[in-house]
Amino acid sequence: MFKTMLVEDNPSFRQLVKNNLQDQFPSMDIIETADGVEALQKIDSYLPNLIFMDIRLPGENGLELTRKIKTNYPDIIIIILTRLSFLRAMICRNIEKQRPKIRLIISFRRTQ
Repeated sequence: MFKTMLVEDNPSFRQLVKNNLQDQFPSMDIIETADGVEALQKIDSYLPNLIFMDIRLPGENGLELTRKIKTNYPDIIIIILTRLSFLRAMICRNIEKQRPKIRLIISFRRTQ
């Protein structure tokens, strides 16, 4: 099973990321952590394949935490998240999902 860790201090943003990952990858096992201390405590027992890391965390930032993790676990893939980059991706994804509906509305309006 593919294991993923979310390291994000904002609970609502963390839930948004988790929900979207579960929608796209239903079999993915996802664990959540709110800060770097918690992430380092859980990483030994969980050993994720992938970590989504918030760049702005309380205490040490995501870049410092990434350096520590990569020192001990060089094979773990770490993706640094910013809210702006994630929101842009979500907007693009939602636009793609809505295209058939948008076309249907445009078609309907043209026939009236």
